[in-house]
Amino acid sequence: MKTLRTPWPEAAALGAMVGAVKKNPILIIANLDNQDLYSALPLWDEQVEIFTFCAASRHSQRFCADLVLVDCDSDDIAGLEMLREIKQKNPDVPVMFITSAGSEESAVEAFRIGAHDYFKKPLDLLQFRNTIRFFIEVKRTNSWERWQKYRADQTRSAAHAPECDLPPNLLRCIRYIKENLGDPISLESMAQEGGLSKHHFCREFKKIVGMTPMQFLSRLRIKRSKDLLRKDIPVSTVAMKVGFNDLSSFNRHFRELVGGTPSEFKKSLQRES
Repeated sequence: MKTLRTPWPEAAALGAMVGAVKKNPILIIANLDNQDLYSALPLWDEQVEIFTFCAASRHSQRFCADLVLVDCDSDDIAGLEMLREIKQKNPDVPVMFITSAGSEESAVEAFRIGAHDYFKKPLDLLQFRNTIRFFIEVKRTNSWERWQKYRADQTRSAAHAPECDLPPNLLRCIRYIKENLGDPISLESMAQEGGLSKHHFCREFKKIVGMTPMQFLSRLRIKRSKDLLRKDIPVSTVAMKVGFNDLSSFNRHFRELVGGTPSEFKKSLQRES
């Protein structure tokens, strides 16, 4: 086991946010070849304990942590076994699963076992650090259960699927879609956000959300376009703002979902006023 503390400029701000709640360490489980990444990763003023998989198996019953990171490299089977062992003995501890293999089946299985997030290497270090900070902040404010309920509520609202609870990687995709509606969004880019192949991403998205990713994208674009049309913005400008390359495509999608063209929708608004 290796223990380290690393400085970070925002440590004081984070400490102020979490108040006097007891701080447990961040536990990282990774093989020796992958431990240098975490030794060099700035994690504010956190206590970080790094285990090999063998050492973690011997100590898992005594884990006392605010967050566990499981980096299985290319051995997803060993990573899933470790994840299962951790969640059985420490069900309330958030766990992030990191892999360089990342098969579709392992991603689904990791979330089924209880992983709270899933990262496929190479890592986006900024997103990775922000996710770590989010989990430890929520855990230390004694609001973990409330956050889990909030996440489930937000998931149902975002996905328009009342009976579904999306895994974090699909939530990340939905957030990506909403933040980039005016830009070209490909199926490949959405699948990449979810760490899945295009085929498996489409299958999982439709199974959980109830529609294909492109149908979901179209619905969000049309919803936003209706808000813009209410502000009396020209139809051609609205089409560009919500990511449609040409007016005919915008008209076709709008008619399919609303029942009339954008121009007809604007006229109906004028009659109502």
